[in-house]
Parts: sequence; structure tokens; C-alpha cells
Amino acid sequence: MTSSRAHEAQLVPTNGIELCIQSFGDPAAPTLVLIGGAEASMEWWADEFCERLAAGGRHVIRYDTRDTGRSTTFPLGRPPYGSDALLADLLGLLDELGIAAAHVVAHSMGGDTAQRLTVFRPARVASLTLIAASPDGPAGPGHPELPADEWRGEPEARRSSEASRLVGSRVGHHLLHRG
Repeated sequence: MTSSRAHEAQLVPTNGIELCIQSFGDPAAPTLVLIGGAEASMEWWADEFCERLAAGGRHVIRYDTRDTGRSTTFPLGRPPYGSDALLADLLGLLDELGIAAAHVVAHSMGGDTAQRLTVFRPARVASLTLIAASPDGPAGPGHPELPADEWRGEPEARRSSEASRLVGSRVGHHLLHRG
């Protein structure tokens, strides 16, 4: 059995930048990616927390997003990228590490990236857990052009089923109740 202890942090090239990542546990186990909020380095996800998750049979990856921690930074002021680049960074990271799909847990602004991944690349998301994150969907600040009532006319069971699939609580349940 592989130790749940952390592997050394490493810089991974993706999307024209370098992201600093650290993994815990067995790379052959199901992967759980932790995405922090704005200006929160990967160390916001405490070592002990990551080790406990890995001890429960998970391959845990935490990373510094652009302009955070040891990842590529840009001059202060108006950053030359937006949320689409943050999504491309995450997709590139998953590709670089050979991860087809992952359980995704995201906090605050990291929730925007996680929700975009779930909506635009649903096959890459095994489950999604959001912590202190808000939606940016139809008629939201980032997508005012999308109709707010796109679900109107759909049977309630389909709406509930789709919402559960996208947001799901399976990982959250397992995080709280396993090892």
C-alpha cells in the first residue's frame, strides 16, 4: 500500500505556464483535485486534511493556481487572463498527469473553475463538491446572454436529477464519513 504522505511539490507545465502541485497517496487510486479560492495557495488545504483523504484510498492533488503560491505569476495590476484560462490550466494539468476524470472539491473562487469544468467537460468530473462558492450560470454575472429560464418546461424529476448529477454530494459524504 502506498503511503498517504505528501510527495514533493513539483512544477507542471500546462497552458503556457507552470502550476505548482503536490500530491498525496497512491496515483493509481481515484483522484481528488482540491482547488483553492482567490489568492489562497494550495497550502490552504492543510497537510493533515490531505493525508486523511489519501489514507481513505484517494490520490489527492492540490495546486497553486496562476498568480498564487509557487505557480507562474504576472505583474501586479490587470492580469492578462480570465476564468477561461483557469479552466484551461486545470484541463491541461489533468491531461499532463494522465487523469481522465477526477472528483473535484473547490473553495470560493475555485468553485467557478470547478463549475466550468463540470458544465463544459462533464466527462472529466467524477463528482463535484463546492465549499462557499456561488453559481455563475444562466443570467449570472459571467453569462447574462444565457436565458435564466432554460430549465422551464422540463419535468421536475429531470431538473432534480441533472442538478444532483452536476453538484452531487457523494464526495462530501465520503469526505466526512470515511477514514
